[in-house]
Amino acid sequence: MNIFLTSILVLVSATAPLLLPLARNLEYEYVSLVSYLLLALPLILYFLPKQSVPSPKRAGVQLLVSMLLTFIPAFIMFRTNSCQCSETDFRFWWQVQIFPHLLLSHAAAWLMLKGKSKKTKWVVPTYIVVVIGLFLQMAWTLWSMPQKRITHLLTGFIHGAIYDNGIGVDAGILYARLSHVFIALALLSLALYHKKLARILACAALILAIGTGWKAAQFPSTTHGIDALNELMPDTKSSRFFTLHYNKSKSTQNPEIIDQIFASAEFHTQDIAKKLLIYDTHVELYIYPSRWDKKLWFGGDGTDITDVKTPSVHIIAESWPHGTLRHELVHAMASSFAFFGLGFHPNMAFTEGLAVALAPGEEDISLHAGAAGILRSQQVDPVKLFSPMFWGESGRRAYTVAGSLITFLIDHYGIAKVKQLYAGSSWHDTFGKETETVLGDWKTFLEQNYADKTEDLTAEAMYRYPGLLYDQCPHSKALLANSSKSYLNKLRQPDGWNIDKDYWPWRLTVENGPSTRLQVLRAEYFKKGATEELLSQVRKERQVPPRAMEDVEGSSLEFDILINLKRNDEAKAVIKKLLADLQKFKLGDGNMRQLWSRKVLSGLPGTTAKTWLALLSGQGNSVPGLDAAPSQVPWLLNYLYLRNHRFLEADRTLLDSLVQRPVPVELPNSFAVEWWKFIGNRRFELHDYEAASLAFQNAAAIAPEGSRDAILLAGEESLFALRMEKAKAHNVHH
Repeated sequence: MNIFLTSILVLVSATAPLLLPLARNLEYEYVSLVSYLLLALPLILYFLPKQSVPSPKRAGVQLLVSMLLTFIPAFIMFRTNSCQCSETDFRFWWQVQIFPHLLLSHAAAWLMLKGKSKKTKWVVPTYIVVVIGLFLQMAWTLWSMPQKRITHLLTGFIHGAIYDNGIGVDAGILYARLSHVFIALALLSLALYHKKLARILACAALILAIGTGWKAAQFPSTTHGIDALNELMPDTKSSRFFTLHYNKSKSTQNPEIIDQIFASAEFHTQDIAKKLLIYDTHVELYIYPSRWDKKLWFGGDGTDITDVKTPSVHIIAESWPHGTLRHELVHAMASSFAFFGLGFHPNMAFTEGLAVALAPGEEDISLHAGAAGILRSQQVDPVKLFSPMFWGESGRRAYTVAGSLITFLIDHYGIAKVKQLYAGSSWHDTFGKETETVLGDWKTFLEQNYADKTEDLTAEAMYRYPGLLYDQCPHSKALLANSSKSYLNKLRQPDGWNIDKDYWPWRLTVENGPSTRLQVLRAEYFKKGATEELLSQVRKERQVPPRAMEDVEGSSLEFDILINLKRNDEAKAVIKKLLADLQKFKLGDGNMRQLWSRKVLSGLPGTTAKTWLALLSGQGNSVPGLDAAPSQVPWLLNYLYLRNHRFLEADRTLLDSLVQRPVPVELPNSFAVEWWKFIGNRRFELHDYEAASLAFQNAAAIAPEGSRDAILLAGEESLFALRMEKAKAHNVHH
């Protein structure tokens, strides 16, 4: 009877998580939820009648049965093809997450039943206190220390950012979980054996637990605290509002990138301080040598993160302009006045919305236009967004809507009011209106100013992702596309897994939609080149006129195949028809430049144009040079040459000769915007900051709303760099 009831409870623990969409992917989330449910087993068994501690032999049988039962839901779902995630990865996570918890929960249950048989009254309170204590200790560690990953007795391995699909594991994490197994074995010994033998076995298990725990502590993936990070990144550079930490010896990046990030951080911290009117915050800025290091040292690499307690910003080294530096610095600097000293607003739409509003990005669609489209299509419920369900939404949708609202509030009420709201005041106390009224004003503003309902193919593609909670096998997608030859990576992939051969056929089993089928065809084209059979398949997949971004990309692929099959007239007809059809739609600037480049190149004579077409289509691997003086070469060839090779000091003369050359009027406006941005970026690299600022101003003057503010910000940073350079020269002179 004892085995039967325990087995039923274990089976319920293994099945219940499947009620949640998140856990129907049999990956990390599923096994973690099963592990946590197993911790309820001791309390339930304690209060069920006629339960007793089994003999060691029956306990062994029970553990084997429980192990098998935790495999049953996965076995059924894998065998019925209800789940297409990596079965190998599920087995790996079963060992890392479920197995230690299964031993721990059974040990605790039998130890409590042993206490019950001796009429010990403090058994249940002790278990509850221990669980709550462990939870509080874990929460305190994650809150008070920068690292957002932990390997813990209560929760197992927590990998970090919720948006991270790829989960990194090293030997330190495995040693830590092995230490937890030995702790569970010590408790099992105390529960199942008599005093003397129990103590001997428990002591032996605890010695092993201490040994493996000590071994785990040698790895950065299990350490916590500022001191640990400072040891890993010992080199520093300080400014008024921040201290930059990096590892000079370990970094594989160009050393100049650290200097660029430092200079950029100086501009952004001073600019944010001025906009927010805060001058008392000092931020620790950590630059990680690689994504893998950030994943293991801090937790998560797909999302740069701010720890508001330190406060500290944690990013990967990238060349200027850094994609997330300003966004994270807003989080860090706003922590000084956030929600009654908490460091952030618990309503994450405020926290992320403020960072999006003050750190504009270069997007094909503006925040307001994107938010208007999202609300029209009812992809986001604003009421849910301004609640704990924020993380359940697609990141792009949630950040766009939140950023639009906070931008609206700043523009209509001023930054002081927004700071007051962020600090914890109610909507009514801040704006003199109830929440629904303010949201209604915002929606009315969007309806009146962004009512263009022209079908936007780029927006549809950008905002269609349902979010991590509803994605299909997100961790398997990252794992099975990982080409690392490391032992732990290969251990988690199926035996003999060949990414080039196996990945896309597997993806088709998960998402057999237009996007995946197009990716498969493009992968086939990259691997085998153009064939008549492939051309036929592409034509069957894409629709004319286009109805979605995949149709545009499919026609582009059709053009590439025709060019490689030497059927130039057909290729020109395809691109001409596509561009004519796209006049009825909105398409992102980057995609439009790709299509127009193909159109123009297909009409140019000479081998250079053909080489560029091969490169753009994925069948070439070298950037062609200029076969004549720049003034004698078509504008587009100059543009492509400069945009697609490493810019060197020696190219300054070439850049100077092209700055004043007008962009052909027949090309879309986005070419002129991108051209001026390119000039600005290169001038900035050459420390010609005044010319860089002018170039960015020229770009912003003709840029669409979605990218205008970010370009203007780059121009302001250029002028800041110019002032800093003059100040340094003045100090040296004196």
